[in-house]
Parts: sequence; C-alpha cells; structure tokens
Amino acid sequence: MSFGHVVQKDGNLRALSIIGDMLTSKDDIVKTVEEMYGMIWFLAGKEVGREKQTVEDARKQYREGLKIAKKVNG
Repeated sequence: MSFGHVVQKDGNLRALSIIGDMLTSKDDIVKTVEEMYGMIWFLAGKEVGREKQTVEDARKQYREGLKIAKKVNG
C-alpha cells in the first residue's frame, strides 16, 4: 500500500470507507503513513529554516488542505 493506493487517478482522496477496506494489515497502514510522512517533510524542506513550523501549520490547517486538493483536482 502507498499514497497512490489511497488517492484516485484524478488526485482526490478515496472515500475513507474504501481506504479502510483497502488497508487491511498493520504493514499496509505503516507503509502508507510512512510514505505520507516522508512526503510532508520533503515539502516542508522547501521552507529552509521553517520546516517544523511549516509541518505544524499544515497539521493545524489540514482541512484547508483538503479543500485545496478538491479545488485543484476538481
């Protein structure tokens, strides 16, 4: 399992019920979370000197991030 499995071809997150059904083992969950964690820190690394604050801002505003994804992906 990976990010690519929980996101549709159009870039939107699959329905949470579908994701729950797909992530059937602890290994699947760990691999998916690890990949997303790495992606978050990779993106935060573009804000040199502000990485921790960038991640914290994203954590606090994740719902806004979901709205942005919907807007971008249609």
